Order: sequence, then structure tokens, then C-alpha cells
Amino acid sequence: MILRLVPLTAVMLTAVAFASPTLASATPSASARALHCPAGAGGTVPSADFEGRMKAVRGTHRMAMRFEVQEKVGTNPWTRVYAPALRHWRRSSPGVAGFSFVQRVENLRLEGAYRVVVAFRWRDRSGQTVHRASAASDPCGAAEPAPGT
Repeated sequence: MILRLVPLTAVMLTAVAFASPTLASATPSASARALHCPAGAGGTVPSADFEGRMKAVRGTHRMAMRFEVQEKVGTNPWTRVYAPALRHWRRSSPGVAGFSFVQRVENLRLEGAYRVVVAFRWRDRSGQTVHRASAASDPCGAAEPAPGT
């Protein structure tokens, strides 16, 4: 199945610069969630909005995240949905304390449940990765699986 992605016109980027890297936490903080996932008519969910959020850690100059949409139909396992526009890393401005990005996905099937898995990277001034993390959102859609599946 191929999804058609539409870039969100308002990318939420919290650009709050901190005076000193010591104000940032030493522990990575990142999350993923489904913001908006309405059921549609005619066998499709018109769109779903997923958000990734992360906070700077000590030594961070820039943060980045990449989204992967997964689908679950019935009792089948979660499977990655082919979406070329999601291959790109979304990067923060340099020196911000936090970064949030909302990705809209369109043309989802009504019978499917969907979630997003977000990969997070914290990079230092030289571009080296100082931390990595990933997080999955709760599922959304008309056919949400039972808790724990």
C-alpha cells in the first residue's frame, strides 16, 4: 500500500535557545503520539497527524527525527507502510532546547490501525551523534487492536 503524504503547513518547532549546555538534561527525553486520526467515509481514514517531541541533552547542537508509519489489519503483525516522503530526517535549528514536528499522513485504509515509530538523534557541533532513541505512538484508527498487541 502506498500512502500519499502532504507536508504540514505549520511545523511546530520550539526554538528556545538555552544560554548554556549545562541547562540541558543528561538523559534523552523523546516521545511520539497520534494527534488526530479521524475515521472517514468510503473505506479510508482521510488523514492522521503524528507528532514527535524531543528535548536537548548536554552536548546537543542540533536534533533530528524520522517518522515510520506502521499498519495493522486484523490479527496481522505491525508492518511498515511504504511512504517515500518519510525517508527524510526532520532537523531542528541549531541550539534550541526542544524540537517538535507534526507529520500528516493521508489515504489510510479504514480497516487498518496505524501508529508511528519515530527515530530520534541528538548531534553535537561536529555532527556526531551523542544519543539515539526511538518511540512508538499509541495506535489509532477504526480497527484499533486490543491493548498489548
